[in-house]
Amino acid sequence: MCSESECVKQLIISTPNIAKRSHVFLSHNTLDYDSQSEDEELCKIDDEEDEHLVKVHLEEEERLAKIQQEEEERLAKIQQDERLAKIQQEDERLAKAQLEEDEQLARAIQESLKIGSPPRYDNDSSILSFPHLFPPGYR
Repeated sequence: MCSESECVKQLIISTPNIAKRSHVFLSHNTLDYDSQSEDEELCKIDDEEDEHLVKVHLEEEERLAKIQQEEEERLAKIQQDERLAKIQQEDERLAKAQLEEDEQLARAIQESLKIGSPPRYDNDSSILSFPHLFPPGYR
């Protein structure tokens, strides 16, 4: 069995009247073949263009996802830094309050020692001597 274009060629050779009609058919068939191959080329180009667009789109999505992730990480770091700063401020405030309380306690202790201590004499002896109350040989 022969292909369509081979059959047409055989008909052209064998019949002159049919040849004129076949020539038109053959020309039309060739145009169909040319436009078909052109369509196939265009489809290939469209497919390649679509693949390229998909690739570009995926790259763009990846780039945007990376930027978004970096932004989220940056915001998380800022929030963490803010929390740490608040904690540090609170620690400093508590330390200052504790220092003031300690200083107040120290002043109170000093005052209580001044009030409760016996009077001091010139010799700075805190032991009071009573020489006349107990004669030396009287035990």
